[in-house]
Amino acid sequence: MKKICYLAGGFHSEWQEDTIKFVENLDFYTPKGKCLTTHGRIPIASSGILDENNVYKDTLSGEEYSCWDLYAIRNSDIVFVYGEKSNPGFGYLMEAAYAFALGKTVVMCIETPHEKIPDRYFDFAKAFSSVFFTDYESAINFLQLL
Repeated sequence: MKKICYLAGGFHSEWQEDTIKFVENLDFYTPKGKCLTTHGRIPIASSGILDENNVYKDTLSGEEYSCWDLYAIRNSDIVFVYGEKSNPGFGYLMEAAYAFALGKTVVMCIETPHEKIPDRYFDFAKAFSSVFFTDYESAINFLQLL
């Protein structure tokens, strides 16, 4: 049985879909569509829409969204946290801390220099990771080993 990896990060690119394609040894909970992917199938977003800039927007309430995310993290073996340079949010860092507190393996990748958040704030975030990368390709290579 494959281990399950939760994908934590922004919705401004196709990184979730790319990760699912590149890492065949894991199944994934993806907040983009709120579903579990198995055997490499790419999910079709069922709880969201694309806005006028082609950026995914979830249509669940904040309470529903948080409930699903926390459930998925609790039921995952691994959490992959990806902070793209252009991601303006920080919710993925809260997901990392929650997962780390639960004893999950947290693979964190924060692209630097970050365009929205000063890099010094990520020094603290590293404390909530099992392993830390600054480039996506290295993080993917590591996930392929798990």
